[in-house]
Amino acid sequence: IEAETEVDFVDINMGCPIDLVCNRGMGAGLAQRANKVQGIVRVMSQQLSCPLTVKLRTGYDMDKPTAHRLVPQLPGWGAAAVTLHGRSRQQRYTKLADWDYISQCAS
Repeated sequence: IEAETEVDFVDINMGCPIDLVCNRGMGAGLAQRANKVQGIVRVMSQQLSCPLTVKLRTGYDMDKPTAHRLVPQLPGWGAAAVTLHGRSRQQRYTKLADWDYISQCAS
């Protein structure tokens, strides 16, 4: 990436809720595979000279938030920053964000 263009940071976007994307293990679907995420974040952060950031949702299903298990691990794997979208993949963009859960994950 850096050989082709000048960037301030690179973001891994695990927030996309679209079926076509998730069903292929990308977007919000990727966040369900912690070992895969760990490998991607570790390798990318080692190869980049700029910061690597990660965006994810509260979880895949509305009633089963999972971000609290992944968010604390991301800095240790090499993420410089994490953005938590306050809705699950199932909620897409239509429900209210869960600010209490965001606060819990940020603590």
